[in-house]
Amino acid sequence: TQPTTAASQPTTTTAPATQTATLPFSTTRPATTLSAAVKFNFVDAPIDSIINYLSESYGFTIIKKVKISGRSTLTQVSPLTADVAIDRLQSILKDQTPPIGILRTDMVLRIDTLENLKKLNIPVLVVHTKEEVIPTDQLITVVIPLARVDAVRVRQDLASTFSPDAEVAANAASNSLVITDRTVSIR
Repeated sequence: TQPTTAASQPTTTTAPATQTATLPFSTTRPATTLSAAVKFNFVDAPIDSIINYLSESYGFTIIKKVKISGRSTLTQVSPLTADVAIDRLQSILKDQTPPIGILRTDMVLRIDTLENLKKLNIPVLVVHTKEEVIPTDQLITVVIPLARVDAVRVRQDLASTFSPDAEVAANAASNSLVITDRTVSIR
């Protein structure tokens, strides 16, 4: 047998399981996969920097239709999945004026005002109990079929309890309430 040299040996490198963002930008390119779990460490950072890092980390395409101002702190020492990271970003964006949201379609994140996002193809969920609505800042349309009460009457009676961003309709034919808002407000 002939001796082997280091040059002839295959090399294997293992990427770290998580990446950490640094302010204002990451010095290494994070993993670009939805299955990646990524750490966030932004302190008083421009919100656009957080959005860019989320895009780089998980491979999302960002379509931003509004100017986002301000700074925010987002620190998470335990790694976040893509879904949780998007939810954290939604929580930051809801405080913008006017309120801003994210609509996710596969690998595309559309960032726009809630009013504009409501006109797009947002998720629709038919529910029978409030437990079926997971409380997040995701914009969604929820259809609630009612059995023992009149939907039109319920809408009138509850009008003052809906959030200012909610769009609420009562469908008399199916006796259902149709509510478009953030899930945390619907629940």
